[in-house]
Amino acid sequence: MTEPVRHPLFARFYAWLAPLEDMAGVAEHRRDLVSGLRGEVLELGVGTGLSFRHYPPEVERLRAVEPEPTMRSKAIKTAREVA
Repeated sequence: MTEPVRHPLFARFYAWLAPLEDMAGVAEHRRDLVSGLRGEVLELGVGTGLSFRHYPPEVERLRAVEPEPTMRSKAIKTAREVA
């Protein structure tokens, strides 16, 4: 049996904290993590989608999965901003 994933308090806290982490240097690690990728990419557990803007142009298609509804809605918003 599969239980739905719902952690709205954590999702809101993460959405507040993660951009601060990016400003403190985590963004560089996100860039390093996805550099060199190309073609079709599957990212599982995208959170709020902060890695989206770091994918290189060689990535032709990104399939992103986020089970937590609050984070997923923020990831969708981020994807639209980056596209």
